[in-house]
Amino acid sequence: KESRSYYVGHMEKEASAVENEIGVFRQHFEKDLTDRQECLGDFFHRLEALKMQSVEKLARDERLSQRKFDQLKRGADDMVVQQDEEKRRFQAQLESELRAIKLAMAEASQARNRADNEMLTALN
Repeated sequence: KESRSYYVGHMEKEASAVENEIGVFRQHFEKDLTDRQECLGDFFHRLEALKMQSVEKLARDERLSQRKFDQLKRGADDMVVQQDEEKRRFQAQLESELRAIKLAMAEASQARNRADNEMLTALN
C-alpha cells in the first residue's frame, strides 16, 4: 500500500512537473508566435513602405523623362523650323541670282543684236 501510494504520489509529482513544463513550453511558444507575428507585421510594413517609395520614384522618373522628352522634341521642332527657314532663304537667294543672270544674259543678247544690226547697217 505504501509503495502504491508512493508510486501514485510520485506519478502525481511527475504529472505536475510535466504540466508545469507544458505551461512553460506553451508560454514560450505563444511568445515566439507573437514575436514572429510582430516581426512579420514589421516586415510587411517595411515592404509596403518600400513599395510606396518605388511607386513614387517611378512616378518622379517618369515625369523627369517626360520633361526631357518634351524638351528634346521642342528642340527638334525648332531645328526643323530653322532648317526650313534657311532652305527658303537659300532658295529665294538662288532664284534672285538666277533672275539677275537671265536679265544680264538678255541684256547682253540685246546689246549683241544691236551691235550686229549696226554692223549690218554700216556695211549696207
